Amino acid sequence: MSRKYKITTQSIECGDKKLFRIKALKSFGSVKVGDLGGYIESENNLSQDGNSWVYNTAKVYDKAIVWGNAEIHDNAEVFEDSLVYGNAWVCGNSKVFGLARVYGDVWIYNDAEICDNVRVHNNARVFGNAIIRDDTNVYGYAEIGGNAEVHDDADYICVKGLGSAFRDTTFFKCKNNDIGVVCGCFNGNLEKFTKEVKHTHGDNKYAKEYLAMVEVVKIHFEKENNNE
Repeated sequence: MSRKYKITTQSIECGDKKLFRIKALKSFGSVKVGDLGGYIESENNLSQDGNSWVYNTAKVYDKAIVWGNAEIHDNAEVFEDSLVYGNAWVCGNSKVFGLARVYGDVWIYNDAEICDNVRVHNNARVFGNAIIRDDTNVYGYAEIGGNAEVHDDADYICVKGLGSAFRDTTFFKCKNNDIGVVCGCFNGNLEKFTKEVKHTHGDNKYAKEYLAMVEVVKIHFEKENNNE
């Protein structure tokens, strides 16, 4: 097996850890031979196989492992006992830690935090200031963002095929006890979503579909019917 990177002597302090910058020994994926990457604590953190890479000033340390075609970008951090693999991207100021597993075609970005025993996989997206924790399993085409705070599978609902574009629509709990919604380019709370549906669709079939789902969401999250 030919090595794809080496650890350089360039280092930074990360808490009580010393992390070292990596340098590509060959070209692969979007990485060119000689490119400098981000920082890892040891070769245990980043596989020498596949196209996985740590970019920019991103950090991987403790017992965390990145492999497959996974990419860690920007100022993201992967640490403790977490695993990131498949085609997953972790970007921005996001953090993946605890026993979290992030894999598949997942994107974690902005200031999102994935921790504890969380699994994020398939084509899911987590972004904004979202926090996903405990034993939650986020998968499929779910998109959770904004100020989401999801502690278990009951804290979000993902519905496929509603509306004129048959979009995936995700409803989720937020830190302020509100309900967030991501549907296509819409990203807001349940009240704004209801108003947007009525404005866009009037009282046609698609409005009825969305508004019926809103009522189901209110029941699921035990919200009073006060968003009309």
